[in-house]
Amino acid sequence: MDNPAEILLYAPGFESTSLDALVASTGLSSTSVASLLLVLEQGGRVASNSAGRYYRVPNLIE
Repeated sequence: MDNPAEILLYAPGFESTSLDALVASTGLSSTSVASLLLVLEQGGRVASNSAGRYYRVPNLIE
């Protein structure tokens, strides 16, 4: 995977993950992770819980 959004999308799996853990596991900058998460959230691909942790939203087509 060369696309940063795809790397970020599949990094947490379906487990909720902190922003810091996503930065560490992807090697992307915190700024990149934050902006990509916003785009992925708006697209319905990831969501965040009340603790501010992110998780991938299941795509029934996959």
